[in-house]
Amino acid sequence: MRISGFIVCLSVCFTGCGQDSTRGSGAGDDVGRADAGMANGQMNGDCPEEEWWCAEGADVGVTAMLDAGVKPGGKDGGDKQFNGWIGTETQFSFTRYAAKNQTCALSYTMENLTMIDDCETCEFAYSATLSAVEITLDEGGCGDAGNREGEVLFFGHGTMMIDTGLNVLYQKSEMSWQPVENGFSTVKNDEWTFFVGLDDQMPPPGDTMMTKGIYVLGEVDTSTGLGTYGIKSIDNDGQRTCEISYPVLSVTASDTCVPCTFAYDIALGDAEVLLPGGDCDFFNTLSGMSEGYGHSDPTTLYIKKNEQWNAFGSSEVEGELWRFTWNL
Repeated sequence: MRISGFIVCLSVCFTGCGQDSTRGSGAGDDVGRADAGMANGQMNGDCPEEEWWCAEGADVGVTAMLDAGVKPGGKDGGDKQFNGWIGTETQFSFTRYAAKNQTCALSYTMENLTMIDDCETCEFAYSATLSAVEITLDEGGCGDAGNREGEVLFFGHGTMMIDTGLNVLYQKSEMSWQPVENGFSTVKNDEWTFFVGLDDQMPPPGDTMMTKGIYVLGEVDTSTGLGTYGIKSIDNDGQRTCEISYPVLSVTASDTCVPCTFAYDIALGDAEVLLPGGDCDFFNTLSGMSEGYGHSDPTTLYIKKNEQWNAFGSSEVEGELWRFTWNL
């Protein structure tokens, strides 16, 4: 992500900035639209820059990916691929690559598309039933992706922004809406597209902090109300480029997070720079700020934005020690 995206993400927590997208009605064509004003960011028909779901290979724009085709002419001579699922209001497709060779391309039609309104953290959400599969290419990479005929999907475009034009993607499972950690949702030119990357493209457990990015980490002793809140930037080699830390001065219990097991308003003290320079220079103005964070069993973090709680990040409790993290 670019620095502008980092600032947007962090300001979600400590300045309460929102977005102008609204839930669409689309009664005439059975399609819900969101305001595309926030969707002019990194997408531009390609995968977001430097994300794990984009691998070097053929530059596949959104339209080309849905057609299981290849669009030539990547940025600056480079090419990109997408490994995983791509959904629109009409189609649910799967592509997979091994090195530069495409090993799977298949798609389903989204049938019985229906707007649903029980996702409190979504701007809009739909259910759909998958049609019979149409397999364009299977060179051993499809696995069981072609066995989903008749499956009912529930996906929603979250209110919380990950980066400019990219929002959290929600999926309903076992009667509960949860963020898809390896996915995102975007609205561009009044058209909704969502992406779910393959789990095997994710960093292995325990190696999260060895991947490039900016991370927010909190640790609070709920018995004393004291703890730390920090930001770390990691480079391509897994090394810290900068780090800044704030003491948690106090926590105040909050009862406004309905899905949370517990929630607190967390107050921060003065910043301490542990490793100066780099991206952290942008995040040294949070002293004195207070904002809401919550935990939902077993491991979901909730963040309060514009008086609304959004599931985003991971959270764990060990005795009276509460730890949470999310990456920008």
